[in-house]
Amino acid sequence: MRQTTDGVMPPDGTMFRSDMFSSLRIRDFRLLWISNLAASFAMQMQMVARGWLIYDMTGSPLDLTWVMLAFMLPSLVFSLAGGVIADRMRKKPIMVASQLLNTVATVLLATIIYNGDVTFAHFIYFGLFNGTVLSFSMPARSAVIPEIVGQDSVVNAMALQSATFNLARILGPVAAGGLMAYLAGGNTSSTLGVGIVFY
Repeated sequence: MRQTTDGVMPPDGTMFRSDMFSSLRIRDFRLLWISNLAASFAMQMQMVARGWLIYDMTGSPLDLTWVMLAFMLPSLVFSLAGGVIADRMRKKPIMVASQLLNTVATVLLATIIYNGDVTFAHFIYFGLFNGTVLSFSMPARSAVIPEIVGQDSVVNAMALQSATFNLARILGPVAAGGLMAYLAGGNTSSTLGVGIVFY
C-alpha cells in the first residue's frame, strides 16, 4: 500500500490503475483515442480484406505484394512532409480533411467491390491514395496529443496511443477474417463479405 497526502491508504494497485488511464479522463483526448481505435481497426480489417480478395482474384503472391506496397509506399515517401505540415499547421483541419478523404475513397472502393466490378488496378490506385492521406493524418494525430493533454500527461497519452495501434494489429485481422467468413458463408470468392468489411 501507498500512503496518500490525506493519510488514506488505498488498496494495492488502485493508484497504478488510476494513473495508467489518467489521460482518458481528459475529454478531448478520450474522443481522439476512440477515433484512433476505430480508424486503426478499420485499417487493419481493410488490409486483410484487400489481401484476401486480390489473392483470390489473381492467385498471384506477386500481385498481393504490389497491392500492399501501393498502400505502404506513400508512408515512406510522404511521412516526413506530413510531419513538417503537422508541426506548422493546425492539426484538427488536417485530421478532419484526411478522415473525410479516406472515408469517401473507402466507401467508393467498397461499392465497386460490392458490385463485383473491382479490378487489380483499383486496389493499386486506391492503395496509393489511402496511403498518401494516411501519411499526413498520422503525424497530425500524434502531434496534437501534447496540445490536448499537456506535458504532464503526454507520456501516458502516447503509451495509450501505442497500445491502441497494437491492439488493432492483433484484433483487427481476427475480426476481419471472422466477419468475411461469416458473411461470405465460406465462399472466399464472394465479394459480399469483403465489401461489407470495407464499409
